[in-house]
Amino acid sequence: MFSIILSLIFPIYCATQIDIFIESQCPDTVRLFKRMKTLLDYEQINEYVQFNFIPFGKGNEKLVLNKGYEFNCQHGNKECYGNLIDSCVLEQLDQIEQLRYLTCIHQEKQNNEELINLSLKKCVQNQECVYERTLKCVQSKFGNYLQHKAAKITLAQNLVEIPWININGQHIPEFDKKFKQNPLKTICEQIDCEKIKVTF
Repeated sequence: MFSIILSLIFPIYCATQIDIFIESQCPDTVRLFKRMKTLLDYEQINEYVQFNFIPFGKGNEKLVLNKGYEFNCQHGNKECYGNLIDSCVLEQLDQIEQLRYLTCIHQEKQNNEELINLSLKKCVQNQECVYERTLKCVQSKFGNYLQHKAAKITLAQNLVEIPWININGQHIPEFDKKFKQNPLKTICEQIDCEKIKVTF
């Protein structure tokens, strides 16, 4: 009992927050999630790291009367649609499921809305309700709000490249670079991975 109380007062790990700004059609985002796939082998890491995935990237938005927000994206309309899909999916999933979904969707061909929808269905294959809710979300005011929220957070960063990675609310170029090269190793420099039995 005493050890439980002690661990609550003096936790073994300090929580780390990692914000990851992404785009649905960005080749560098695809490469990042290929490397992040290794994190799925160590799900316990998610107890000590909070990931925030923000799908907007290099773009802009404008408010149109009676329509909500309209978005322009670096890689065109298909990217805006893909970002919106991601925003709607991420809203429904816990962190492990978010990572699993993103590592899947970013390995799929997404050359148009039809292919994006097929990729979505594949990547939430055991969660039919997520697929159906996502398609409704995309057409809704709530979906528009979610994408506006992602745009607002992204535009406040003055980012120069995608992916763009912050740790604990700050952009540290060295951390950004190291994380893109080896996410698992970089995380283990922030938390004690010995008890998680991480092997490189």
